[in-house]
Amino acid sequence: MIKFTRILIVSFLLSTPFISKASHIAGGEIRVIWVGPSQNDFQIQVRVFRFCGSGAASMPLNVTVNMYNLATNGFVNTYSLPRVVLNPNLPFGDNCFTPQGLCIDEGIFTLNVTIPDNPSGYYLSYQVCCRNAGILNIATPASAGMTFYCEIPNPANLQAQNNSNPDFGPYPLDAFLCVNNIKNFSFNITDPDGDSLAYSLLTPLNNVPNGAGPYNPINWAGGFSLANIVGGTPPMSINAQTGVITASPGLIGAYVFAVRVEEFRNGIKIGETRRDVQYEGFNCTVDNPPLFANNINNGDTLQLFYNREFCESLVFQDPNITDTAFMTITTDITDSGAYFPVLTPVSSGPPPLFQYFYDNGTNSVTIPANGFDSTENAYFNIGTVAQRFCWTPKCNTIDKTYSIKVNSFSLGCAGKVSDSVEFYLHIIPPTGNLDQIQNQEVTYNKEYCQDIVFADSSIVDTLRLQIISPILELGATFPQVAQQPLGSFLYYDANGDSVLVPSSSSINVVQPIATRFCWVPDCDQIGQTFPITARLWSTECPKGFSDTMNYNLTVKPPFDTLALIPNVMTPNGDGMNDTYRIDGVSNPCNDKLKVEIYNRWGINIYDSEDPNFVWDGKNNSGKKVPAGTYFVVIKGIYGSEEIIIEKRIVTVLD
Repeated sequence: MIKFTRILIVSFLLSTPFISKASHIAGGEIRVIWVGPSQNDFQIQVRVFRFCGSGAASMPLNVTVNMYNLATNGFVNTYSLPRVVLNPNLPFGDNCFTPQGLCIDEGIFTLNVTIPDNPSGYYLSYQVCCRNAGILNIATPASAGMTFYCEIPNPANLQAQNNSNPDFGPYPLDAFLCVNNIKNFSFNITDPDGDSLAYSLLTPLNNVPNGAGPYNPINWAGGFSLANIVGGTPPMSINAQTGVITASPGLIGAYVFAVRVEEFRNGIKIGETRRDVQYEGFNCTVDNPPLFANNINNGDTLQLFYNREFCESLVFQDPNITDTAFMTITTDITDSGAYFPVLTPVSSGPPPLFQYFYDNGTNSVTIPANGFDSTENAYFNIGTVAQRFCWTPKCNTIDKTYSIKVNSFSLGCAGKVSDSVEFYLHIIPPTGNLDQIQNQEVTYNKEYCQDIVFADSSIVDTLRLQIISPILELGATFPQVAQQPLGSFLYYDANGDSVLVPSSSSINVVQPIATRFCWVPDCDQIGQTFPITARLWSTECPKGFSDTMNYNLTVKPPFDTLALIPNVMTPNGDGMNDTYRIDGVSNPCNDKLKVEIYNRWGINIYDSEDPNFVWDGKNNSGKKVPAGTYFVVIKGIYGSEEIIIEKRIVTVLD
């Protein structure tokens, strides 16, 4: 809230020149409005603000406006505009403060005219003298006049046809500044055509030369300039997109400035108008605006996961805890399902109290129920105002960004003393966490089984889990997992921890979801590596949630060796050296062997094609051979070692 020292203000108003020299003008602007029905039918409107009061000259009955060729400055026409509206003694201030002795009249002058086509377009001007002698920021203000100025396009220009200049609106109720206090304010500027507007501050124009432009700007007083219009910190500035002006003059007194509004259609400038105006700088005291309590900065972007509910309370706290703080929320997420939940009181009161958690639940405030001001379209409360919203982004919001603009203010003599924060919500798919399995090795002819498990309670989608691998064409199966006593199915994750899964299906299941596959590789797969891919996705929104895990499975050959062949055997049944064989471990997938045994006369007495043959000292007819020396011939591969031809001698003893 803003509080004024009334004695100081009244004294200031009675002593400044604009009170006694009431004939001096306080500002105004000129604009052109299309009225139709033809493209050349327009209305010229001039709005004049003039100091009034006892002894002041009355508002004129007519004003003269000249029109010139925009490209050549050539004279086109003169128009005399009659006064159609007189608003005397405009109201100022509010229920917090009303300035005493300040009197300003508003005169509105209009004339309907026909403006001919002209490829160059036009500018219009209204020149008047004089300004208030007490103005601080310009040199010799009493002899400085004003030129109201606007530009319009060619009426025949199809890109700008039927155009009207922006409207600055009436003289604001809060048309004053506060010394050494930052004030943000704007004119209620509208454009009837919906054109894009760009705002800038300019040096006000003098009323010379008389007639065609270009017009001379006023001369700034020492220490003032376009970069330092009213002094103080920060310098006066304007937001080019919103038109909000920020100013904090350093001295009590009167200041003039000019605001230009340029209008653009389809990226092309089609016109402009300017307001030249005088504001008073008062010695007022301004409260600090409510402060945004959340740990969110202006321009921040928060990442939200699709299909996960996000709730947050937005909290503003006024440094003056007895002030009424207002809050408005502007966002488009309500069109996508966001809502403001009804909270349950944490205390029955009276009055009932409600707790608002914010910053992801790390902080909270407890306050009575908010009120709602339909005029301001804002929630309000004493000292602290908060509002909670919840949103579960759906599939169609993924990769989109949504804006939330939160504004809080308290109402005072300087208008809305406010703080605004705009932040963004960007919707992303949640991160998957399928079991990550390292590359594996499996031995020939041994069963390999693997569980693939996904468990994440934050995922509420209906899921599908798929295994993709060449081994599915080589005999791999999905065995039925035994059901546990309570109806669940037992699986094991990559860490070996047990996971109970409600369903053994891997299709259209809400997490946890799992599957098991088993495989027994044969000889043909030895030495090969097979990729295994586990793919998980949401059947409701495939782009909303998915995850993939890959690993490799390599088939090893069985362990095999070739050892020395013994050269003595005693097949007498005593359990020692009763048989003759090749020592070591055979590889049944690789070994191909032919063994022939001959007696000393070269007669074949035994042969075999079994790599694991065992000769018990009998011939092919099953009769025991006599003691003596025998010759062994081995051909083929054994223990992964190639034997081209191996000749050995074995002695048979009784």
